[in-house]
Amino acid sequence: MKHIIVTLIAAAIAGPAMAGNAYIGGSVGRAEQKLSVEGMSISDTDTGYKLVGGYQITPAVGVEAGYAVLGESNVTADGDSLGAEPKSFYVAVTGTLPLSPVASAFVKLGAARTKTTLYTSFMGDFESYKNTETSVVAGIGASYALSKQVAVVAEYEHFGKVAKEDGASLKADLLSVGVRFSF
Repeated sequence: MKHIIVTLIAAAIAGPAMAGNAYIGGSVGRAEQKLSVEGMSISDTDTGYKLVGGYQITPAVGVEAGYAVLGESNVTADGDSLGAEPKSFYVAVTGTLPLSPVASAFVKLGAARTKTTLYTSFMGDFESYKNTETSVVAGIGASYALSKQVAVVAEYEHFGKVAKEDGASLKADLLSVGVRFSF
């Protein structure tokens, strides 16, 4: 998985000779985490962000690799707390549909490798451990070109189950706005 990410990022950075096909960018927005335990569900939101690199193979098909910080959730009751901080590397295939000369819609589908730091505080005792999961990442979004090199992007991404442990699961989503620089 690391080799694929490195290859995609290198491809995205390597191509001034193919101007406009490669891009890098960043986004910030609302990350939501949903914890499901024994039929009960708890949601929490926080600020999330991501950095991406991609390459448009054709005007309709591309590849993208990224690193997303999916916020921090924390649930507290009676002085005890449970929290999670997922961070994800992903690789995805993208499909783009031009809507006008400057606007387009896109979808993405790929794989995410998420490392989540989980922590609990119960009756004064604090524990922390890491959980790593591989899941499907899916997204939908739109972009608007401000120039040939700069575009504004808005998107929603679902990272699936980013952590699982003893019948409990944690899902994460990111709704973000950002900018892409093509070269």
